Amino acid sequence: MKLRERCPSICVAAALASIGEQLDPLEDACTTHMTLSRRAEFIGGRLAAKQALRDAGHANPVVAADAQGVPIFPVGYVGSIAHKYGRAVAIAARSSAAQGLGIDLEFDENHDEASLAAEVITDVEQRWLAAVCAAEPMLLSPSTLVLAAKEAIYKAVFQITRTAFDFDDAEVRFAPGSRSFRAVRFPGVENLTVHGEYELSGRWVLAVAFTTA
Repeated sequence: MKLRERCPSICVAAALASIGEQLDPLEDACTTHMTLSRRAEFIGGRLAAKQALRDAGHANPVVAADAQGVPIFPVGYVGSIAHKYGRAVAIAARSSAAQGLGIDLEFDENHDEASLAAEVITDVEQRWLAAVCAAEPMLLSPSTLVLAAKEAIYKAVFQITRTAFDFDDAEVRFAPGSRSFRAVRFPGVENLTVHGEYELSGRWVLAVAFTTA
């Protein structure tokens, strides 16, 4: 992923959902009302987040969650977590490296492409989407790639603004052939810029985004 070349201090880690791993009491308290499957996802996400934080320099990380379920990363660090079909990924960095980070993991499947496109793709994005498809001929669902990028952007921006927004409130632009993207429109701080990278592995789509002033 080119993000590692551009920002070597930003760390990405992955883990599988698990029910046998021990959590910190603050983390465990977040799982009180979860189903067994949701708890397994939560644990997988925390395992990935802790590894990413250790890679970023934190010796003994704890990642609880706020009332909205948003992960609380240790003071001095920023990060994000995503889950999908029993897999979890996380991204973390010192707050000096990025103001906000977002990550999303999706599965490339074309069950109802038209419906997903109507939900996540704006009219402007629809005009250049063919160029992305041409650059990624193995991609079954272009809308899933846009979804992943926008979810990553949302998480990276929300950490800073705490302002919720929908898919059509944001617009993303890809650079075909480079597997990079940027947010060209989103509600938030005017001088905030959001860039990102994505990877395709098998049918998995991984997108990460980071914000800078």
